[in-house]
Amino acid sequence: MPIYSEKISCSVVDNVLLVHQTTAKVVLLYDIFTDMKSPISAPLPLLLRGSSAYSNNENPVGSLNGDDVMSLTPSESNIYAENWVFANPDIILDHAHGILWRVHLDLAVRI
Repeated sequence: MPIYSEKISCSVVDNVLLVHQTTAKVVLLYDIFTDMKSPISAPLPLLLRGSSAYSNNENPVGSLNGDDVMSLTPSESNIYAENWVFANPDIILDHAHGILWRVHLDLAVRI
């Protein structure tokens, strides 16, 4: 597979390989059950959702609105922060804020 960035991290959700291009702050999706050498979608942004983020005392961090999207402080909402550690298959650790993120794939179109 071609890599378009010098700094990447990977996650796996179901049969999809997520290649996080941390400098561009986007993720590329590849179907691991096919021989395709190209992504199955255009580069996508990463969205932080409330049900996926827990602090180290296991209480939800931030406040939730009607769409279940987190209200985070500017430092917590820094997508692809330098201190993030990607633990396979689908965990992101933010040691600076004591937050554990779980990667979920939601490709539904919302209008």
